[in-house]
Amino acid sequence: MVDSQPDASFAAVQTTFSQGWQVYDKILQHDYMDHQQVYGILRSHYQSLTAPFDLLELGCGDASQSVLALNGSLIRSYRGVDLSAVALQLAEAHVSQLRVPVLLQVGELLDYLQTCRDRFDQILVAFALHHLSAEQKQAFWQAAAQCLRTGGQLLLVDVFRLPNESREQYLDRYQQFMVSQWSAMTATEQDFINAHIRQSDFPETDASMRDWAVAAGFTDLDCLYFGNADTQKIWRCSLPKTAKGLG
Repeated sequence: MVDSQPDASFAAVQTTFSQGWQVYDKILQHDYMDHQQVYGILRSHYQSLTAPFDLLELGCGDASQSVLALNGSLIRSYRGVDLSAVALQLAEAHVSQLRVPVLLQVGELLDYLQTCRDRFDQILVAFALHHLSAEQKQAFWQAAAQCLRTGGQLLLVDVFRLPNESREQYLDRYQQFMVSQWSAMTATEQDFINAHIRQSDFPETDASMRDWAVAAGFTDLDCLYFGNADTQKIWRCSLPKTAKGLG
């Protein structure tokens, strides 16, 4: 079921997503962002969980990659949130394969976290958090911790700046990597992607993100992957297994 309450936040990102669906699909086909490796690592994580879990995916898109990672796991329920109602309509067919209760909702990820009163065992955010400002990212970590049960985990897949690298240096480096390696993309497609990332991408350094995660209460932060020309990482961030104040 798709709950399509309108949300005007991040309209530029939503418009780009809708217009660029074919471009994104081409990136997937050629694995230019290491999706096969990334979602293989996510699959290993979810398959390793030994207790049933409720999962919230923020920025889920059409959920096609996530379902591949979750199939065969002990997932108990799935909730997906995305800015695009079109993507969520596509997601309905994919998540039905999980054969668990599903709720798909249109919304911006930070707004959703800050108003959600439900709790989850697992939160997944893939290639979405870098669209937020630094202040919003700090708020995200706090809100995410509140939406997880004791001992819950957040898996973050995202782009990062190198230490002491400015945003402009990162964007220039990413563009150079894209031009030299993404050979199947036309010049028009590369211009489209470059315009998108320069308008909408605000990656942070490792140190800043760690500080914000720890301040929110996450105690174990494991980097499961670092690749794609040193631009992407997977973090597994865990809350303590014992609630504060209970010893």
